[in-house]
Amino acid sequence: MELFYSSYTAQQLYHQHLVISWMEELVHECQSSPGFRSHFLPDFIRMRVVANGPDWVLRVLKTPQQWKTLTPVVGIVGNDPAGWKSDMQYFFVMTGLPPGITPIVAASAEPDLQCWKCTARPGARLWNQENWGYLPLNLRLDESFAHWLPGSLNANRYEQSLLFHYLGIADPNAPRHTDLLAKKRTAVEYLKPAALMTMPRMMQALCDLDPRPQNARDADSVPVGPDEFGGVTSKSLLCQECLAKMVMARLWVWWQREKDEKSKTELDKGNCWFGYECILQGFKADHASRLNVCRHCAASCFTVLT
Repeated sequence: MELFYSSYTAQQLYHQHLVISWMEELVHECQSSPGFRSHFLPDFIRMRVVANGPDWVLRVLKTPQQWKTLTPVVGIVGNDPAGWKSDMQYFFVMTGLPPGITPIVAASAEPDLQCWKCTARPGARLWNQENWGYLPLNLRLDESFAHWLPGSLNANRYEQSLLFHYLGIADPNAPRHTDLLAKKRTAVEYLKPAALMTMPRMMQALCDLDPRPQNARDADSVPVGPDEFGGVTSKSLLCQECLAKMVMARLWVWWQREKDEKSKTELDKGNCWFGYECILQGFKADHASRLNVCRHCAASCFTVLT
């Protein structure tokens, strides 16, 4: 360790690990939508990021799907994933912690710059309509977008196919539908794709959405009261955590209304009793396609059965 770090000052070592931590965070961000389960061990992402280097991380920044090409580090045996923290501690103990170590990026002192929901301030990153073109990398319109649907909806192949078709996303599961009946394979044909959907437009729609029941269908599908983001607008600054919560809270409501409005076939479907928590939708194709599972099931629904 002394040999490796001997040419660095304390400030340089601090900056080096800040940059590595940022690269590690970026890779995690690409794959951390709520319904996603990575096959990578998170503990070793940092080592893989170091081994792959900044050029690879730049490709991820430009094309988030590139995180899947992260090359493993061969020969890691019994590695302590938090060992770098011990290295820094040992280095500072041996060399002495100098006064005045500074961060690479200074937080803004602007008093009104804080998250609308939780009041987090910079250094937390904040977003509104002014920078929706630079959303967190796990908020993107590709096959990962279905992971933002709540409950078991994100495992519902029928619902995913319909959502992907509507948003103009290539369906990675399409070849697996060959065992279904023809009418189910062509279910997407009655829903016309949205024109030029982008993440900024999606965020605008979610901010504008009133989650309270708007009609009889809603009355049996969405919660009665406002959600925790009542009053949010496209100008409201949200931190990454609150932004994710808003997408999770509102995307399924938006999707239910969109497909009901655009397709009478969807509108005429009866509601599944258990809504988006229904476990059958993930493995019973007929159940997933026959009933509307974009529905919130209140706790009282379960007490009836117990």
